[in-house]
Amino acid sequence: MRQPQGFGREFGELVKARRRERGLSRPELAAIAFGAAGAARRVAEIEDGLVSAPAPRVVEAIRHALGLAPSDLPGAEAEPQGAAPPRQMLEASLRTLDSRERDVREAALRLKTLEWRASRARIAGIVRNRPDLRPFAAAAQAAIDRGDFAEAEARLSAAEAEVGRGPARIELRRERGEVALMSGAPGLAATLAESAAGFLDPFVPDAAADLRHAFAAALHRHGRIFGTDAIAAAGPFLRRNLDYWRKDRRPEKWATTRNNLANALHDLAIMHPHEASVALLEEAVSLYRAALEVFTERAHPGRRATTNSNLATALGNLARRKRGKDAAALHVEAAAAYRAALSARARRSKPADWAQAQAQLGLALGAAAMATPGPARARMLQEAEQAEEAALGVYSREATPAHWAAARNNLGNTFRAQAAAGGGAAMLVKAVAAYRDALDALGKEDGAEEHRRAAIRCNLARALAELAEFAPKEQAAGLAAEAAASARAALAARTREREPEAWAAAHFTLVGALTAEARFSAGPSAARAASEAAALCRKELQLALGRALEAEARAGGPPETLRRLQAAARAAYAAALTKLDRASPLAAAASAARKRLAA
Repeated sequence: MRQPQGFGREFGELVKARRRERGLSRPELAAIAFGAAGAARRVAEIEDGLVSAPAPRVVEAIRHALGLAPSDLPGAEAEPQGAAPPRQMLEASLRTLDSRERDVREAALRLKTLEWRASRARIAGIVRNRPDLRPFAAAAQAAIDRGDFAEAEARLSAAEAEVGRGPARIELRRERGEVALMSGAPGLAATLAESAAGFLDPFVPDAAADLRHAFAAALHRHGRIFGTDAIAAAGPFLRRNLDYWRKDRRPEKWATTRNNLANALHDLAIMHPHEASVALLEEAVSLYRAALEVFTERAHPGRRATTNSNLATALGNLARRKRGKDAAALHVEAAAAYRAALSARARRSKPADWAQAQAQLGLALGAAAMATPGPARARMLQEAEQAEEAALGVYSREATPAHWAAARNNLGNTFRAQAAAGGGAAMLVKAVAAYRDALDALGKEDGAEEHRRAAIRCNLARALAELAEFAPKEQAAGLAAEAAASARAALAARTREREPEAWAAAHFTLVGALTAEARFSAGPSAARAASEAAALCRKELQLALGRALEAEARAGGPPETLRRLQAAARAAYAAALTKLDRASPLAAAASAARKRLAA
């Protein structure tokens, strides 16, 4: 599609000015826009006005890289300041969103607003030199605005039939894919985008590969919010490009495709059941390592750092799905990848990235230490402490309270681990102080940070209960009581239905704190703590038995099978009660439960 007269020169001046404002070099802009620092010559030619009509895909890539709005482009019709899509359109585009979480809905609204604005700009660009298509475009835009995506598709399809062949047909077919994605139909969107790329394959295969790459990115963005279908649909686009880009001809694109496919596989893995996620993560790790063969420290320091960070995250998630020596080895590899990312991220030039990598390094080292026996554990924990302290040197309690609180919480976890490794009460005192600091930094109660606050309260409760073991008897009771209060507050902020694992962790933390309080207290206080702990355990055991029996009844089957399953459930219940006998404050509760079970 031809651009208006003088577009190339004006666009080049705009690119040069905005690039300098952002402090980017030409290779850096080329790396962001095209995934290849070696494309700096293309950027130079555009800035110098030597390209009179840059391809729309090139304009879009540079526009996104520089954060330009469609209305910023030369010849674009001015968009009203802060223009937002009509409510009807937003409601229709969010109909496939399952989550009711506020932050997820806000992210979805931002994404759909950006898609709406980009669609308006693209449709305007298509018809700029084709006045005969304006009635179709106006009708399609009106249909989008009222959320009637089926009508918009019909109008754009009619426009495509009108043009027959040529660049406008390709752009209209792709736009139909974009509208389908806007409506929440990633399968249809992928089919339309692939057919648009298919038009280009015989004539401009590089452009076809670029189109697949760009649409895969759009599918991935959509899928992170709306579910795995869109991310899965991005895979075939990227896999096809794996075979197209050759390492010896276009090494940057070869590596970028592998990195992006690995990102998609990683996101799919964390949304999949354990069995399926392991294979996805293993492939992602392999692809990240392949990309690092091209993203060297000398040629691509920024991209190498990002890819190493991605690799480390994937290794950590894979480690959490393994056990024993396998898990420890993966955590160690993750720590090495974070160190590699840090080597290319100077604290002065990118302090936020540097601090995040330090924080993640601390987490990886802490996890590796827990799976590593002997003297190596103490060394890893010391390194984790140093990394977390380094992150706290960048984060500010006043300017970045959430990040600062997270780093203090992680440091508290490391202190607790050091206490368990022989550091004793001194390390637990440091852990308690770190957790309290983190809670104070998060400020007053609000829903946005309640999940994080509950997790820190659980950690504080555990540290206080452990510290009670070292304290004199008169202090131990107070520490255990404070632990129980902290765990009780954490449990109140969680529900079994929405956060079953976190709820269970808070539940058992409270049981442990109450048991400690019963041990170290005397008189009514000890009786109350033991009674509350027993009630919590009894409630959960009764619920577990009830669920098992209900499942048996629903399953039906021969009477003999039903009796056998009931006997097995009761045996499991009795075994759980035996464990209660081992905690002296709960022995009476266990005895009473046995009598009810026998009755």
